[in-house]
Amino acid sequence: MTHHEHGTTIDVREIQGVRVGVGTGPDEIFLDLPITRPIYIRVSEGDRIQEGDVRARGSFELSEGGDELASTTLRTWEVLDIGPETVVLRDLASDGREERDREALEYDLATGVLSTNLTEFERVSVVRTGPWDEEDDTPPHVTVTAYGNDGRKFSRVYHLGEGTTLEYWRQDRAITEFSDALRDRFERRVAGALEDDGYSVAE
Repeated sequence: MTHHEHGTTIDVREIQGVRVGVGTGPDEIFLDLPITRPIYIRVSEGDRIQEGDVRARGSFELSEGGDELASTTLRTWEVLDIGPETVVLRDLASDGREERDREALEYDLATGVLSTNLTEFERVSVVRTGPWDEEDDTPPHVTVTAYGNDGRKFSRVYHLGEGTTLEYWRQDRAITEFSDALRDRFERRVAGALEDDGYSVAE
């Protein structure tokens, strides 16, 4: 099965019993995990790939910047070229080049054998919750979830005040570890999603 999204051709494959959307375009690897949810992975030339599942670990062994992989124990590669059938990688430890089968690399990314570094948040959801009825004492709040290109998601919660005005409540700890550049991209994505849904954040 094939469909198109944002000008990119997407093939639907079954990986470990899950229907995954797989981009077929050049110069990048794109995976919808699964195709019915907003979680995705996108790897572009110049990005890094590392052994292990960042979604299971919670975070990579990050460098000080927070958005680059820096591990002395896990193999890490820079992505040099993404072709229709093969991907060329550079081992950061040995500086040696490796050519991988693209479909096999996509499978490893989808199943957590490999992960990529966090660089962008292309999808953001805004959900209002509570109270559900008169007996529910949950204060009304709005949760904003930004989905990273590494398959992780990062949430921030706001109290809902008067009308559509929001006040910061709490957020995932990982957000505080972002580099300045990554945090700026996160903040812009969150602000844009809230504005699109008609909310404003109190100063």
